[in-house]
Amino acid sequence: MEESSVTLFCEVDSNPVPRVSWLFEGEVLLTETALNATLVLEGLDPSQEGLYTCVGDNGYGTMNSSMYLAVKFPPREPWVNSSQTVLEGSSLSLYCTTQGNPPPTLTWLKDGVLVGTITAEEESVLELEELTPQSDGVYRCLAENEHGRASSSLNVTVEFAPVLLEESKCTVVREGVQCVCIASGNPEPTVEFHLPDLNLTVNESEKRFSFYAHTDGHTTTGMIKLREKAHQGGDGGAGVNVHCSVSNVYGSDTVRLELQQEKKYMMAVIVGTIGGVAVIAFIIAAVRYVGRNNKKENGIPGQDLGSKLENPSLFYSAVKKDKQSLRKKVLKTELLGSKFSSILEESSTGEDGDYQPVSAMAALERQELNYAALEFMGVRPRDGRQRRGRRQRLHRDQGQMNPTAPLTPLSRL
Repeated sequence: MEESSVTLFCEVDSNPVPRVSWLFEGEVLLTETALNATLVLEGLDPSQEGLYTCVGDNGYGTMNSSMYLAVKFPPREPWVNSSQTVLEGSSLSLYCTTQGNPPPTLTWLKDGVLVGTITAEEESVLELEELTPQSDGVYRCLAENEHGRASSSLNVTVEFAPVLLEESKCTVVREGVQCVCIASGNPEPTVEFHLPDLNLTVNESEKRFSFYAHTDGHTTTGMIKLREKAHQGGDGGAGVNVHCSVSNVYGSDTVRLELQQEKKYMMAVIVGTIGGVAVIAFIIAAVRYVGRNNKKENGIPGQDLGSKLENPSLFYSAVKKDKQSLRKKVLKTELLGSKFSSILEESSTGEDGDYQPVSAMAALERQELNYAALEFMGVRPRDGRQRRGRRQRLHRDQGQMNPTAPLTPLSRL
């Protein structure tokens, strides 16, 4: 290997003692009078590769023996053409040469992608025919063998006349009409807008027009905004007449820009319409759902009234679930006849909203209640006088009702 050391031995059988010499490519490197001679080579480089010969001579005769020394090394940095600038449609030859042992393989890459063929030699030629704008890029020659790799690159620039891209158009925007002209060319093309109706060429901003131009690589984008309706045609832009011209040293092109609706505004209209229909449908569904729930909760007036009248305690127990609020409302009731309906009416319009409708109460009033009593278990009276007063009033009311009717408890809490 390159940079390593090697020792060459040579022995001679002779009498008298011979004169032994080491030669490299015919040049004497070492001479000794002995039966053997040793040649030490240190820090080898490829220039020391070749034929080495040992010669023995004692005056009676001469003998020699040869060997070949190969020095291995990775590829050297390839030599390639300098960067090239050519016109579209022309041809170009790219050269790559290098050294290495064993001989390296040479590969051509364009922007990291394989082009051409792989050659297992120290020289390679890449032929490029009828170059196009797509041929523009960085070409690299890669040399590699089992001991390493090396590469060199060059730029190929393809110049061409400007070409208008299909994205060039006029669109209706909120402020008026906006026209965009996009062209690709090398050198970068210049962009101008022509308004034939006004006999005017626009290539910079002014009071009536907003002009913008930007170059990125080989692509130039020009934009003009028509602020006044007078420049947009009589029908608010439908008759807009705008021409775009692009040019560089290799040619020029002019095209009339077509008017198109801006996609984002069209999408906004579509999405807004769909969203409005969805909201209306949601509101209708919500109203119907609430209406069905109200019917389920309130029920049909008079429905199951007979069963509720048979068991008034169940009917009354649905008035209020909270015991504290129930005590307050029940303690207000002193009579069991007509005043019973007032409790229910108060409950139906109260803050809790868990009470039966008034129509059911009206049906209840028409029923004959001979006698009813409320019994409060666990409720502490305010004082003895109030309790006795309530009992006296209760007996007085009993006298007004039918005293012979059997006693039916209304509710037991």
